[in-house]
Amino acid sequence: VGAQAQLLRDRGWWVVVASAPDLPPAQADRARRDIEARMKPCGLAPYGDFSSKFSGFRPGVMVYVLGAYATRSEAQYVRETASACAPAAYLKQGRYAGE
Repeated sequence: VGAQAQLLRDRGWWVVVASAPDLPPAQADRARRDIEARMKPCGLAPYGDFSSKFSGFRPGVMVYVLGAYATRSEAQYVRETASACAPAAYLKQGRYAGE
């Protein structure tokens, strides 16, 4: 992946499908599996990471996201799909710092 493509993939609009407090590893793994199972019927596979790795996100929790999407309308379309499995899904703009 080129540097420009990587930059675009890590910045934009995110669909947040769930968040959870920072839990001990066994509980965090169980929460991740539960969220993944809940999203599977919608055909979506969110990934989780610490919110502190995202600019513009409130630190201190694990977030499970889809994205990033270049436009708000693209993210909104995905949020509408995700809402069947995660009714509280919402949009957040930011940049992911990654590892």
